[in-house]
Amino acid sequence: MAHILAFGGRTPRIHASAFVAPTAVIIGDVEIGAESSIWFGAVIRGDEAEHGIVIGARTSIQDNCVIHVSARGPTIVGDDCTIGHGASFESCEIRRGALVGMNAVILHGVVVGEESLVAAGSVVPAGLQIPPRTLVAGVPNVMVMNVNKAKELGIHNVPDFIKYARAHPGQLNMASSGNGTSIHLAGELFKAMTGTFMVHIPYTGSGPALMGLLSGNVDVMFDNLPSSMAQIKGGKLTAFAVTSSQRSTAMPELPTIEEAAKLKGFDASSWFGLLAPAGTPADVILKLQQETAKALNSPAIKEKLLAQGAIPSGNSPQEFAKFIDSEIKKWAPVVKASGARVD
Repeated sequence: MAHILAFGGRTPRIHASAFVAPTAVIIGDVEIGAESSIWFGAVIRGDEAEHGIVIGARTSIQDNCVIHVSARGPTIVGDDCTIGHGASFESCEIRRGALVGMNAVILHGVVVGEESLVAAGSVVPAGLQIPPRTLVAGVPNVMVMNVNKAKELGIHNVPDFIKYARAHPGQLNMASSGNGTSIHLAGELFKAMTGTFMVHIPYTGSGPALMGLLSGNVDVMFDNLPSSMAQIKGGKLTAFAVTSSQRSTAMPELPTIEEAAKLKGFDASSWFGLLAPAGTPADVILKLQQETAKALNSPAIKEKLLAQGAIPSGNSPQEFAKFIDSEIKKWAPVVKASGARVD
């Protein structure tokens, strides 16, 4: 039976449709919204004299989370949030639709934005701000199949693959380099946008996943292009399309998935960027960005990146900040729907 306890004359207020698991502990000034779930071993302590805790509707607080307040302020968790196993935080605000990974720690004063992701195991200290500097490069993934498997199933392109997957739900599987990796999430985005279902087979790295694909143990992979390029050129893998929004100069003959399957807005690239330490003056950040962009545009570096399938950038700090925000908004629902997590 759950332990629901008053403190200082204040009793937890729990909506009738909310679920509170046995062994959960809820103390004091705590409000829990409709259809929310508080799972086994979670501890929610609203026992600070001045401030309480508000948990919105349809939010899931998973096993062994610890949520409390301090004299510094209340704790607010918005609607439709998911708080992963073992996460802990105090006197902060987690806005609507945010996903907090397992064992993450969020300290006082932090605001987690709408639909944001907090990585599993990360520590978000009070008032942390890391200014974006510039996007260095994007690296497309590539949709590949074992050559013999593709021939056996009569799959010659992305539309063929979608048609087969829809007709045989759950009979195809997809390899990845691990749970929560870009390879995994590219496949999840493909499934979501095509209405298909494939079984996810996570490996411990791209190398073992490729070996599984080459041996025919798995059917498809959305691998990083540089990793698969040699096998594609060697005729051991059939490449259907790149996952980026534009074609790769390394393999310009491959269409994008958006082009091949008429999937408007499909873009699942890995990317690498630079961020500055908190408190770095804006003029210093701008200077760093300009020098980075200059280096990326030099023939020697640009040619090396393009040859590996990467797309150099060097955009402005403002553009990079907007890009990061758009990535969070794009991937949050994919992660939530798929249940993806980082091992």
